[in-house]
Amino acid sequence: SLDQGGPCARTVLDTALLHQVIAGHDPRDSTSVDAAVPDVVADAQAVPHAVELREVRRHLRRQDQVVGGQGVVEVRAVHLA
Repeated sequence: SLDQGGPCARTVLDTALLHQVIAGHDPRDSTSVDAAVPDVVADAQAVPHAVELREVRRHLRRQDQVVGGQGVVEVRAVHLA
């Protein structure tokens, strides 16, 4: 079910690992779909880091257009690990 909060983690790969563990059909959840679970871990490992960042920036720009009048400021964050 995608109408619930999902995993949050420090990296894309960690989030994919969490998603892989909790994904799947739950017969007690009426919003759950009985479908194959894609290998999101392999997908996450196959994406170069630069592409991930480019997609995040692209998404933020689209959201900025939706909000209208708000700017996106890129900042450099300190490494958390």
